[in-house]
Amino acid sequence: MTEPFMINVGGRTFTTLKSTLEQSPFLNAMLSNQWADRTCYVNGMPFVDRSPLLFEHILDFLRSSAPPIFWTRTNGFDLPLYASLIHEAEYFQLEALTTWIRSEQYIKTILITSSMEVIPLNECGDGKSHLGNIEQEFEPGDVSTASRSGKSTTYCKRLLLRKSRLQLPESL
Repeated sequence: MTEPFMINVGGRTFTTLKSTLEQSPFLNAMLSNQWADRTCYVNGMPFVDRSPLLFEHILDFLRSSAPPIFWTRTNGFDLPLYASLIHEAEYFQLEALTTWIRSEQYIKTILITSSMEVIPLNECGDGKSHLGNIEQEFEPGDVSTASRSGKSTTYCKRLLLRKSRLQLPESL
């Protein structure tokens, strides 16, 4: 049975399997006898002087081979975070992740669909409402039509935003 392995990155302890870390050519060399005399240890753990916040993403990638998606509906893609992570991917010699970020493959992982329709004002609520996986935004409009009876009906626009769908790459 494989035992947990602890490594200190930037002062923070991470626990994983040694075989997970060895998927990184850099960490594999560091943990092998090849660098035994050059590896720094803190409290008996190998130490790497890198950002622990970015290493979380590196370790997640080593565990799953799935690249990270830094995207929110409000802010879109977190380009500064991708820019920082590419340097870490290069440092840990993760060619697949480096190439994935450099070629901006993350852009292809998010698909947003939406549609708009005009509906009678009496069916509009105030602001936003949620219906299953659809968020509805109502915007009262000045679109009015006169019917044959002489009454006019005011309409509003309803923007239907379907939840974003994440499409992870098949493999790197």
